[in-house]
Formats: sequence, structure tokens, C-alpha cells
Amino acid sequence: MPVDLSTDDPVIAPRSLYVPEPWPDAPFVVYGIGHSGAGAAPWRSVAAQLGADAELRAHRLPGRENRLAEAAFPAVESAAAELAAAILAAVREDERPFLVAGVCAGAVIGRVALDLIASQGPSTVVGRALGLVVCDQTAPTTPATPLSGLPTAELRAWLRDHGGTPQQLLDDERVFAFLEPVLRADLAMVESYEHGLEPLGLPLYLVRMAARTDEDIDLERWREDAGAAFHVIEAPFAGNALTEYPDELAQVLRDAWALGADASAAGR
Repeated sequence: MPVDLSTDDPVIAPRSLYVPEPWPDAPFVVYGIGHSGAGAAPWRSVAAQLGADAELRAHRLPGRENRLAEAAFPAVESAAAELAAAILAAVREDERPFLVAGVCAGAVIGRVALDLIASQGPSTVVGRALGLVVCDQTAPTTPATPLSGLPTAELRAWLRDHGGTPQQLLDDERVFAFLEPVLRADLAMVESYEHGLEPLGLPLYLVRMAARTDEDIDLERWREDAGAAFHVIEAPFAGNALTEYPDELAQVLRDAWALGADASAAGR
């Protein structure tokens, strides 16, 4: 069930946030959401690259890692509400500015979570939101590619052709069979999402990976969905940023922070 954000003390799902290493003196916090089928653990490498520059908190969805016994969310709105409640509680406690960063389908969850925060959160929390970092995901107004219903062989072939999925996972039938249900659930969740929200009204940082065109990154639709400051961050990699390029992804997050900090300083 979605978390009720209208209360002063919403119930936070245990183990929904994973903090690889606390940095209480870091100037900002990043809430990271991974691609379909991913847990929170892959963000550990990004956190290691960030070091004391930022504290990283990864959203661990149900159905994986130490939430394996929990049913996967059937809807993006449910996943986003859980994340939004966790962010609201954390920002009330430490008051640091924060970015939400989504890789692939995680960007859609992050987009909806920020909308919930902006519409239901107190102004003290909303004012600390630095915006959304989007990496390798089409805009929520673009229909998702239907993958959740593909036969196993075709799904594995699609993942292999499009890269970003560890080869050892695709080659090991037992491992893939173990992960396949939660992967399909995540894919179905995003495929069924219907975007009816107003423009976000917060800064949006769209990552352009190497050799990607404006059309490839769905630039115009993301610009329309931002409804506020819009930035394209050029990134010198092509592949799954979370699992293959944690150092480069960490730099993207630093760049987004710098752009947001500069904008805040200019507005003062």
C-alpha cells in the first residue's frame, strides 16, 4: 500500500533506504534509485567514489536483497510514495539539501517521488530539493517499451543486445531465473504507469551519454516535464552508469550539485 504522506510522522518501511557510508558533514545528500531489477547494493561503488562530497542513500525496493520476502510494488506510485516518505523523514531530521538520481526506470520513480514531496511536503523540505538527475531513461510521457511479457529467451536477448546487464547474470540460467520475477515486476510497473502530472517545477539534470542524440535522450519531452531549470550534463561513457561507470556517475552527481548551488547563489 502507498505510504500516507499527509501525516506528520508517516510510517517508513524498514530497510527501504541503504546508506553505504554515512557522511554527516557532507554538503548534500543523493537519493539513488536503480534500474529495473536492481537492488540498492550497486550504489555502494558510487558512494565510494563520492566519498565525503555527498552522502548517498539508495532506495531498496521490496522483493530483493534484505526485502526479498516482500512483494514487489505493482505501481510506480507505490514505490514513489515509499521513497518520498523516507526522504521527508530524513530531511526533517538533518535538513541538508538533496538530489534525487534515477538510473533507467529509477528516474520515473524519482520523478513521481519528487512530485509527491513538492505537493505534500512542508516548505522547509521542498526548499531543500535540488531536483532530479535522469540517466538513460525516456521521459514519463513517452510510452515504455513492452518487455515484461516477453518469453525468457527473448527478454535475455533484449537485455544482452542493449547492454548494461552483467554478462555473468545473463549467462547463468539459475541466477537469471532467481532474479527474473522481480525484474519482470519492475518492468511491468513502469510499463503500466500513466503520467498525468503537471511539470515538476524543480531543476532537472538530464545525462547525455557518449554519442547520444537529443532524440536518444528524449530531450524535448524531459524539458517539457521539468517546468523549471533544465540542464544537460555531458557524460563520457556509454552503458549502465550504475554498474559499469560508478566513478563517472559520481562526477555527474557532483556536476548537478554544482549547477544547483550556483543557481541558488545567483538567486540570493
